[in-house]
Amino acid sequence: MERSESEELLTTTGILKSLVDVDPAARKAFLDSWPEPWRALAAFLASTLDSDAETTKKAARPEPLPAVPSKIGPYELKQPIGAGGMGEVYLAERDDKDLRHKVAIKVIRTGRDHPEAHRRFRSERQILATLDHPNIARLLGGGRTPGGLQYLILELVEGLPLDRFCESRSLPIRQRLELLIKICRAVEYAHNRLVIHRDLKPSNILVTAA
Repeated sequence: MERSESEELLTTTGILKSLVDVDPAARKAFLDSWPEPWRALAAFLASTLDSDAETTKKAARPEPLPAVPSKIGPYELKQPIGAGGMGEVYLAERDDKDLRHKVAIKVIRTGRDHPEAHRRFRSERQILATLDHPNIARLLGGGRTPGGLQYLILELVEGLPLDRFCESRSLPIRQRLELLIKICRAVEYAHNRLVIHRDLKPSNILVTAA
């Protein structure tokens, strides 16, 4: 009786699991000893296990990321004010004869060496530049540092995270709901322009004194 594709897959998966922790030299000798018609499967298993080993090595020794510079364009980075899975956010200040003001600069640490990541970053930056809503921080610019780190220059919102703001002022339910309505309207505005935040939480929603 011929085996089904699902049975073949289960067999291959089982062999892979049993060989993962075997000494590479012993594993190679074992796979090299397979006779026809199993040579193709042996080659596939060897290639898969070698690829997995290489990936593990790279993960164990990740390439060091370039340091965040003390200055980006005309802005001097003062201090970190936030961090997330993609990078860090810094308070930055411009102080020269032309202009003096503060901004938030988000330095992005993911996908810096991937051409597709650069393309997506440029596309997303252009989309964010079109957003004009009183409850969405404005994008003021962006680019790449000499070390290759991508960054966004954003309007600095000097406020408290949503939950801390509500707790510090002991806001009643009605005022909390009024804040929620403003948030929903800002989210709806972004959604109508095909922008999805994907990480909405109190720490990402700042409420100012106004």
